[in-house]
Amino acid sequence: MEIDVRELTPPEPMMVILEKLRDMDEKSILLVHHHREPMMLYEKLDEIGWEAVTNKINENYYKVVITRKL
Repeated sequence: MEIDVRELTPPEPMMVILEKLRDMDEKSILLVHHHREPMMLYEKLDEIGWEAVTNKINENYYKVVITRKL
């Protein structure tokens, strides 16, 4: 699955991401297009059994790949 939250203002990106994860099974991968590194999201993901790898594309564009922890 893929979502783009670059146009949303905080805390909407985190809310949209967490809502999307509720609908996903443990084998799914979520690719998020974000306007900044989502530092506040990492702890929330850890609490619910997910993890993220974030790649900075440029100053206002990050790709975040979220997968279920093994």
